[in-house]
Order: sequence, then C-alpha cells, then structure tokens
Amino acid sequence: MDGARQHETHRLLLESGKLYPSCVQVSFGVKRVFHELDECLGESFTLEHPLQLAGADVEWVNVKSYGFDPSLAPDGCSVVTSILTADWDHWNRLREDRDAYAAEKETIAAGCAEAIDARYPGFKDAIEVTDVATPLTFERYTGNWKGTFMTWMLSPEFQKKYGYVRKTIPGLDNFYLGSMWTVPPGGLPGAAMAGREVAQLLCAKDGKRFVTTRPGA
Repeated sequence: MDGARQHETHRLLLESGKLYPSCVQVSFGVKRVFHELDECLGESFTLEHPLQLAGADVEWVNVKSYGFDPSLAPDGCSVVTSILTADWDHWNRLREDRDAYAAEKETIAAGCAEAIDARYPGFKDAIEVTDVATPLTFERYTGNWKGTFMTWMLSPEFQKKYGYVRKTIPGLDNFYLGSMWTVPPGGLPGAAMAGREVAQLLCAKDGKRFVTTRPGA
C-alpha cells in the first residue's frame, strides 16, 4: 500500500532484513538407489579440488537421495539432488544470453556429477536424466524475489524482541499475510505453516475451536 500501514516487524525486515541467498539445484535421475544415504536427510562433503562454478569457488558439495520414496522413480532408480549457493547478479546478467546461460547450467551439472562420483564411484555412469534449476528458474515459476527459495535470516535480537513476523496489518481488518515470508526461514513447509496459522487466527477471531484432521483418519 502506501507504507502507512506496516507493523514494526515488517518495516524492520523490509528496511534492513538479511535474506538467505539464492540457489542452484541440480537434480539427477539415476539408475541406482543410494542406500548409503537412507539414514540421513543428506550429506555435505569437502572437495579435494575446489570447483569454479557460476563465477565462484565451490569447496564443498551437498547431496541428497530420495530413494526413500519409491513413487519418485521406477524400481532400481532414484532421484538425487545437490543444492549450491548462487549469486543472483551473476545469473541475472546471463538472462539475455541464452547460449551462455545454457552452457553455465551444463558446466554446473557436470561439476556436481563429477564431485558426487568421486564420493560414490559409478554415479556418473548411472545418470539417465539431469535437470538444473537456477535462480531465474525459481523466479519464473514462483515469482519470488531474486529467485530465493527461502526468506529472512532473523537475527537473535529480532527473535528475542518480536518472536515472529506478524500476519496482520495495523488498521486493516480482515487482511492476513499468509506466505513463506511470514514464517522464516520459509520454504514450502513455511508456506504450509503460514496457512495453518492464519486459519487459527480466523478461528480465534470468530470464537471457533481450531480442529485438525488427518487424511484417511
């Protein structure tokens, strides 16, 4: 609006809030299931030889296997992803040069595949499908600021003073902010939680009990 109706938490974040960086996600469809990663959410490891990717030195790589979910791939296959911190300005400069943009994606996919293969020999030979999502991809599909997949990095001082980001606007009735930006650090789980919390606020306003049910229960 015109800025006249802002809660203090919103004003502080908009003026000086620190954001999580953008990212590049490399996804591989592999003819193999990485049972080595069944017991964890993912693994991060340091590279013996740092990679030069997207204009930055990459000294470590993370890898996550979705082999725990058989619905994501045929029998004997799985999805493996790797997420790298990205510089928005670097990718934004490539917006008008589709050839350079495509070449950068191929370089990153090859670099990640090489790094994972060094950790898990045979990985590269098992790759059947590759997809690279850049900050421009996240921006195109979600409209998120600078393609970020997360939101605010709340300082300890902010958390101690305010606790959370308000979902209502002073002087504006029947309006609620329900998005990942109101539940830092955000992401898809944050967006889902925001919707739930707004429903709780509506129930409290209407004097109704907030009740949840489980699908199939």
